[in-house]
Amino acid sequence: MAIQSRNSSFQGKQYLPRVLIVARGLAGLLLAILLEHINWPYQIFERAEAVKPIGSTLALSPNILSAMEQTGIYEDLLKASVRGVGINLYNEQLKMIFSTGITTIKELSVYDYLVFPRPVLYDLLLAKVPKEKTAFKKKVLSIKQTDDEVTIHCSDNTSYEGDILVGADGAYSAVRQCLYKQLAQENKLPARTPNR
Repeated sequence: MAIQSRNSSFQGKQYLPRVLIVARGLAGLLLAILLEHINWPYQIFERAEAVKPIGSTLALSPNILSAMEQTGIYEDLLKASVRGVGINLYNEQLKMIFSTGITTIKELSVYDYLVFPRPVLYDLLLAKVPKEKTAFKKKVLSIKQTDDEVTIHCSDNTSYEGDILVGADGAYSAVRQCLYKQLAQENKLPARTPNR
């Protein structure tokens, strides 16, 4: 996998910043597809040996469905979905505390509220990302930033340079932990306020 640095010869072409995406979940794949559409250089670094889509059901509201249309998966997603007709909210005793219908949402936004199996969305997104754009078994251990570039260091003793780092690695984000550690070392974190 070759990652071109900003100092490489571009034969008179304008330089496009290289994007490093950490993790190949839904967010990482969606970003990769959008970058792919505009021929923007990127690489995905996934810590797992292979990614298996997990989860049961997802619901997407109209505000994100235009992005699904841009990726080219909207029609296939529509075929695998059911239209949401309402939202019910229950408390811990399973007593309904809120209910609303959403049947008019398409009239207001052009899109329906869609409910579908999560693995379907994952597979549709995955099909749009070239296989060679993902490096597996790349657990990020640390990152280093300068004014000119960012470098990720992985557990297999490899390092990769780019211009933009996107941490799409979820709740226990290695990227976020590395940034927090770096900001703490540089004394750039905001002061903590006492609990009230």
